[in-house]
Amino acid sequence: MALNSVRREKWLAGQEKAEGNRPPLLIERWFEVPRKWTFQMPKVRKWIEARLTGDVLNMFGGVTKLTYDGAILYNDLNLSLPADLRLDCYDLSQWSDQANRFDTVIFDPPYTAFQAVRTYGSKRAQEVSHARDVVEHCLRPGGRVLSLGFNSTGMSESRGFVKDSIALVNCGASHNDIIIVSEIEIARQSKESQAKT
Repeated sequence: MALNSVRREKWLAGQEKAEGNRPPLLIERWFEVPRKWTFQMPKVRKWIEARLTGDVLNMFGGVTKLTYDGAILYNDLNLSLPADLRLDCYDLSQWSDQANRFDTVIFDPPYTAFQAVRTYGSKRAQEVSHARDVVEHCLRPGGRVLSLGFNSTGMSESRGFVKDSIALVNCGASHNDIIIVSEIEIARQSKESQAKT
């Protein structure tokens, strides 16, 4: 079967699973001056912090520590940045001992190949699907993913996720908007619910 056919089948299956499981979608928009580090933008930071639950993984940690009463594990490959883990977010084999560990995953990778090269000396931003595989592996069934970037794809329904809120951050002038997507995993959650009945 051709790759496009496989992707289409996965997308259709995701649509079917999401049918009837989509919560009302909350969309917010505001203006905020962009900063080098995403979470140094106060409104973005507040939006993210308001959605943190349980054990949290910040996959691309950066420099800013979020305010949260629970545990946040920070991962970053850049040795000059503070981090709890130094695992490659594009290599699932490095995450074998983190399976189903986190209730919330913050997914804030470099948004462009240029940003990836500047920050990490790598064009790995083009392999974002591999990093999403890591997110799925680390997330507990029914968990939440908070994705940041220049598009609203997020984890997608083809992976068994539904969006419950989106924030459009207008950065003005010639800057791209930052799009933040909050998604809840429904596929494993619904399978587990069916197994209990």
